[in-house]
Amino acid sequence: MIERKVLSVHLDPMTRQGLVRVLRARGYDLVAVSSMSEALDVLAGDDFCLTLVDLDAPGASDADSLRELKRYGRNAGALIVIADRDGNGLDTASLPMHSTLWKPLDLDELQQAIDSLLVGPVEEVKHAPEPMVGRIRREVDLWCSPRMQDARQILREAARVDVTVLITGETGTGKELVAHAIHHFSSRRSGPFVKVNCAAMPRELLESELFGHERGAFTGAHKLKIGKFEAAHHGTIFLDEIGDLHPALQAKLLHVLQDGEFSRIGGKSTLSVDVRVLAATNQNLERAVAEGRFREDLYYRLNVVHIEIPPLRERTAEIPHLANYFVERYAKLYRRDGFTIPPSVMERLTRHS
Repeated sequence: MIERKVLSVHLDPMTRQGLVRVLRARGYDLVAVSSMSEALDVLAGDDFCLTLVDLDAPGASDADSLRELKRYGRNAGALIVIADRDGNGLDTASLPMHSTLWKPLDLDELQQAIDSLLVGPVEEVKHAPEPMVGRIRREVDLWCSPRMQDARQILREAARVDVTVLITGETGTGKELVAHAIHHFSSRRSGPFVKVNCAAMPRELLESELFGHERGAFTGAHKLKIGKFEAAHHGTIFLDEIGDLHPALQAKLLHVLQDGEFSRIGGKSTLSVDVRVLAATNQNLERAVAEGRFREDLYYRLNVVHIEIPPLRERTAEIPHLANYFVERYAKLYRRDGFTIPPSVMERLTRHS
């Protein structure tokens, strides 16, 4: 039986320190090495449930050295590759990895990737030791208002079928939590969960972020870049703020939804991906369609299942449950046992508009 150990290769000290905290909270130990040769030596005599490899590690500069991990079968466990946003010059989609993360590394993204990869098969989810799934379950269970109970029922049904889901609601209502829940309760939970904010960058950069580019595709494209769709292969991609997507990218996204195929910028070949698409917006997409700002055919492709999340002011009965949950969660994190919210403060919270 594989021990509860994780192997890291060439992580910087700050990331490694954060990783240790994440793993210890989940009952895992970290073994850190600085090069691929050291990693292969360790793997020859020990078993790990997960291996993280920084592509800047000595010996990880070519695909063949990374594929060497395959030779050790289950010894390396699941594989997370950490790459520069230009792809480090490697076609990571061809590597035997389960998830790709981009630098600068976000510890929340790393935690989500670890949680998704270390969760057991579908029938074992209720007994999985990973807090991410448990945390999602607890937060979803706080939805006690009638409208949120309806949303929870739609969420659980959506998780059982591999279709696109459109999540709508005002900013801050919990649309990303819904997307995480659908992924973690679905058959794709062992694959990556990749988030893209469609409003965070201009069209040209977003197209490269979503679909990648070939070396030399444009000025400054010095290396091949793997896009988010490739990184989400066999998993879920969450397109946040989908209402802000440029019309030209709407057409390319529609093609991916229809055929599961696309080309990198500057690429001549067609790539195929197996990705589930979840989208979220705080906009009224029906109005955007009527005004010609959003493609009608794309809207109906995304809106196979619709989950609307009402704002907290319309479900005030949940405020005490949410407040107590977060107090308990952060009291443990900051070791402030016994901290509670006074009744007068709770009453003030529930009356706040």
